[in-house]
Amino acid sequence: MRGGVEIILFSIIRVQIKRNPGRSILTVCIAMCLLLFVGAYWENVIRTENALHTLSDSIPVGGSITDISGGKQTALEISTTTADKILESGYVKNVIYTGQAAGNLEEYNRVENPKVFDTTIVGSNSCDAFSALTEETISFFEKGEENFLSTDKPLCVVSEQYAREHQIKEGETLQFPLYAIEYKQGSSSVQYRETGMAELTVIGTVPERYLGDTVMDILVPVQWLRAYIEEADLRFSYSSMNFQVKNPMKLNAFKKAMENMGLQEKSQEAMEEVYGGTLILDDTIFIENAEKLQGNLQKDIDATNEQLLDSLNLLENSHLKRAAILLFHHNPEKWIPGAYIKIGYFESDSELRYQDEIHGSLISQADKVVDLIFTKYLKADISYQGVTRVETYPFPKEAIREAVFNAIAHKFYGALIPIQISVYADRIYIANDCIFPEDWTISDLMGKHRSRPYNPLIANTFFRAGFIEAWGRGIEKIKDSCKEAGNPMPEYTIKREDIMVMFKSLVSSTDQDTDRANQGNDNSVVTRILKVIQEKPSLSQKKIADVIGEKYSTVKYYMESMKKSGIIKREGSSQKGKWIIL
Repeated sequence: MRGGVEIILFSIIRVQIKRNPGRSILTVCIAMCLLLFVGAYWENVIRTENALHTLSDSIPVGGSITDISGGKQTALEISTTTADKILESGYVKNVIYTGQAAGNLEEYNRVENPKVFDTTIVGSNSCDAFSALTEETISFFEKGEENFLSTDKPLCVVSEQYAREHQIKEGETLQFPLYAIEYKQGSSSVQYRETGMAELTVIGTVPERYLGDTVMDILVPVQWLRAYIEEADLRFSYSSMNFQVKNPMKLNAFKKAMENMGLQEKSQEAMEEVYGGTLILDDTIFIENAEKLQGNLQKDIDATNEQLLDSLNLLENSHLKRAAILLFHHNPEKWIPGAYIKIGYFESDSELRYQDEIHGSLISQADKVVDLIFTKYLKADISYQGVTRVETYPFPKEAIREAVFNAIAHKFYGALIPIQISVYADRIYIANDCIFPEDWTISDLMGKHRSRPYNPLIANTFFRAGFIEAWGRGIEKIKDSCKEAGNPMPEYTIKREDIMVMFKSLVSSTDQDTDRANQGNDNSVVTRILKVIQEKPSLSQKKIADVIGEKYSTVKYYMESMKKSGIIKREGSSQKGKWIIL
């Protein structure tokens, strides 16, 4: 395909040389540089193809085991054989399953009426099995037990009402006869089989309002429940099972494997029953989006070379348009002065330490500038996560890249002034001449807005190459990148014929947080870090990030800056040392 593009380009060259020999050198340069875009375009096609394989990250395909009617997803009898085969198939992930049992905590129920039970036991491997229940809604008596459902330990949490009724105390060990639930073959009739005296340590309580429709007195790890019942030589069954398909691109293979395991398709005519042997997949949205991506991909692959170039609006009557000079000529400044980028490092507003100029086609300038900023003009903070080297820059690379591409795409090239990038230790300015829409304000720019590029041909080419979006989301992406990295929001200065954006570094962000901490703002990152250090000085930066709910890279950069500022220091080794507040 790319070889064909080269052929059509050289055909265009021959035509134009014959029609206008004086412009033949310019035409050759532009046509040759078009090959750079074709490479970028095909990279975008490849990215579209890759999107098919990563679609499951944004649109996961969920699966459930139900009865044959498809209407019953809980209180089922799902055999351990079926469940184990699904788990071992390699086709599923994020599996959530539950089991049920009964018990008698009160002595009189055991003696007078053993068929009446005062305790409903539910086993699960995750809080996600319940609509409103989370680890945060459970009141654990001690730290470190939050993941108990993923273990096989004899631990439990009880409903607050159950705890009150039976006067259960913190850390108490409950002893009671536990009964396995078995369904009679081919019916919904239930049999209760005594397993013996179970012992469970209470590690927390949960309000009933978080249980939703679930009837539950005691919540236990389902793997413990299964092991306990099977040790009594009784049959254990899961009562529900949900999962995600690991690779939806192999849906057909997955469905075939499930069919071979004996799982049926649902039958709307069937009556509701207890046996859980039917598979239901929530794959409609995924399939629709996959087909759409596949269609777009096939459309680009099937396009002729002339259609590809014409779709960029770079051809007119077999001639390459003048706009192509900026995009693809190796020296557009010969005809359009100022079509380049200046970058300088400033110690202060009046002291320029060093500078560079980036020339060439617009299609090649942007990545060169971004690479230069992050290799020559900025220093990364180096740390190690285990044996992995981690580099943290004071500015988010994606935000800087997006801003540079936006400046190139929206620049007013008639001003004959280059884009100017000024780098300081704690901030970066990106400025370019542009024609700002007269009816726009700074609020319009910073909020959601439709795309109104000043240079639609340049913007369209960048979009087709996968460099930018066509939806006016550039500034939103910049803001999101800054937020994710922990940097302050960018600040825009707009004048009649120029626009400038300023990025503040993580260092300046840390300084601001330190000031806020001194003022008693409990929500600042620095304040939260200091509180954790006060309580648990031996925690690592990674553990501190987990505790305060921030990215590890953000916490690491903040703490390194706090060390440099003399706020904290590390005493001892990374494994056995501790943090000290100075």
